[in-house]
Amino acid sequence: MKLRCPYCRNVFEALAEARCPSCGKALRMPERPPDPNAVAAKPTAKAERKAKRWRSMRNPTGRAPTQRPPALLLPLLMLAGRPRRTLLMVVLVGVLAAGMLIQKAGMDPNHPGEPHEVTRARAELGVLRTALEWFCATCDRYPTTEEGLRALVRNPGVPGWSGHYIESLYPDPWKRQYQYACSNTTVTLLSLGPDGKAHTADDLIAPTPDFKAIMERILPSK
Repeated sequence: MKLRCPYCRNVFEALAEARCPSCGKALRMPERPPDPNAVAAKPTAKAERKAKRWRSMRNPTGRAPTQRPPALLLPLLMLAGRPRRTLLMVVLVGVLAAGMLIQKAGMDPNHPGEPHEVTRARAELGVLRTALEWFCATCDRYPTTEEGLRALVRNPGVPGWSGHYIESLYPDPWKRQYQYACSNTTVTLLSLGPDGKAHTADDLIAPTPDFKAIMERILPSK
């Protein structure tokens, strides 16, 4: 690149020092256009903070994205750089998902592999069996087959009746009445189960009565 001195009109090659080699006067060098291959200037502090924030979100490309992610994904992206919070979030999501699956499948978490209806029927049978023992303790006998389980709610005219022994009498989870029979001192109490047929594998027999609950209700009355 050649330059012309405005003072002495001498033509010379551009030098690193902006002085004319003939007259020695200082010259004003023209501005050069930006070099596309030159190293970019150091980013500002604001740009560095922004880039660091995007790097903490674990962007797969390693560069700040050109488009802001959806607002719903921002909490998950912010947790990506925090292992403890991420682990806690995964555990909470797993617990919620397990609860939803259990509820959807109709399973009881206290009895794995058993339908909720079966668990409910067992619990109701246990309450009825305990009420029958309470009835027997106050009336000196069990309700007859003809009196049935309604004797636990309404007095059938039995001396010593001090009920009601249960609040209400409801059908089993399959909308059928619980089966009750009494022969001498032998009590039969069951649910026909899902198939509604007697003497099949899914029949549910009443469990042993809760004698502790019976004594807690009888002793204060004496």
